[in-house]
Amino acid sequence: MAYSSVPDIPINQTQPYTFTHAKTLLEKVDQVIKSFSYLQDNITANTDAVNNMVSNVNTALESTLTICRQLTDDSADKNIATANRLDVISGQVTEAVTYLRAAITDAHTAIDAANQVLTEYHDDVSRMEKEIADNWSQTQSFVTDKLSHKVDKNRLRFDVADYGAVGDGVADDTEAVLAAVAAAGSKGIVFFGPGDYRITRPVKLAPDCGMEGVGLADWSYGQDNYYGITCDFDPNDYDGYCFYFSYNCFAQRLSFRGKDKGIGIKNNGSISLTEVRLTNFEHAIWCKNTYYGYFYHVRGYLNNNFFYSEFTHNITFVSPQISCIKTDTTGGTFLEGTNSRCEVKVFGGSIEGYSIAFIVPISAAVSCFGVYFEVNQAIMPPDGATTFYCRYNTGFALVIIGCFIYMGNHGVFVDAWADETKGTITSMGNYFMGAKTNIGNSRGFIWYGSNGKLNMTLMSDFWGVSGGSYYQQGSAIPGRSYIMNPLNAFQS
Repeated sequence: MAYSSVPDIPINQTQPYTFTHAKTLLEKVDQVIKSFSYLQDNITANTDAVNNMVSNVNTALESTLTICRQLTDDSADKNIATANRLDVISGQVTEAVTYLRAAITDAHTAIDAANQVLTEYHDDVSRMEKEIADNWSQTQSFVTDKLSHKVDKNRLRFDVADYGAVGDGVADDTEAVLAAVAAAGSKGIVFFGPGDYRITRPVKLAPDCGMEGVGLADWSYGQDNYYGITCDFDPNDYDGYCFYFSYNCFAQRLSFRGKDKGIGIKNNGSISLTEVRLTNFEHAIWCKNTYYGYFYHVRGYLNNNFFYSEFTHNITFVSPQISCIKTDTTGGTFLEGTNSRCEVKVFGGSIEGYSIAFIVPISAAVSCFGVYFEVNQAIMPPDGATTFYCRYNTGFALVIIGCFIYMGNHGVFVDAWADETKGTITSMGNYFMGAKTNIGNSRGFIWYGSNGKLNMTLMSDFWGVSGGSYYQQGSAIPGRSYIMNPLNAFQS
């Protein structure tokens, strides 16, 4: 609605009541009447609009009331269904509550048990933390100490005593030794301090692993002051050996002794023993497929056989000290082997107390330089001892140079008897001496006279054995052989 504002009425201040002024006032009144008339028209129009709106609202309210009445009727029906459903649900809820209460009781019981376990675990963890802290301190001291004792190629030494070994000859030190060997792994050294370390089952070393002792001590047959390892079991009940040296393993300044059975040390590939003693084994050392073997100042006592070869190359003994005496009435052997290749060289040292020193394998190459041979007790077979037994061998090479042979109690030095014996024998600059005993004939060399497959070179030897012969008298010289009569101390 629009309307005109009431106009201001001018007042003549000088003549306020003049006609002119009255006229003007009437005009203004007329304008006011017109404005009121316009305002009334607008109010009438707006009143109609308001009435229409009220009518519409009334219509909407009636519709709403109708809908509410319908909803009220529907709700009544639904309330009945809902009440029935609520009864069912109430039963289910009651059942669920009962189950949940039982489950909660079980959960509380489980939680109590878990809390007990956690308490015990916490106590164990606390105790272990303390042990770890103590062990770490000890380990730091141990590693620092071991790092200050580096040996060959910066190898670390692992003392069996640090793993619980006692070394009194009574306690079973097997687990401690196995733990030290496992810790050493490849390229480590297992160290044995002074003592007698008793083991009750075999030990296998990883490749490049070593064993080290403090020396052979003053040991006698009475077992006084023994330093080393005692294999207190029958190796044949296991894998046949006490110690297995994998490729390139070594031992030094250490003793091994067994129970007259099995193998002391078995090797495949390569092996090195320095100042090692082996006692009371069926076979002290057994090398199979060994391509490099170095044995320096090794010692052997009371073994049935000291070295057994099964396909070997480059086996070198330097200054061995071997007594092959087995019992009071028998002697053992230094070298045996299967019918396979065998290459053995011996430089210096001594081999004594044998029934047969070398049972030369087929396809073998055996060389001895400056070795001392002696059988100093009459405990040999009826025909005496034999140093090199080559009978029936069909392919071998034997070289003997600069050796000293005491022929007492010997039957023969080199036995190549048999027509099928085939090979070469070279003897040069050796010194034979002694007196023939009632055992055997004390002959240096014997062979089958008609054998044309044997090649012998015997020269520049010294024969000083009274009552014995350098070679079997009357035998024909084998084909392609050269035999120089030795300097004989009994010739005029």
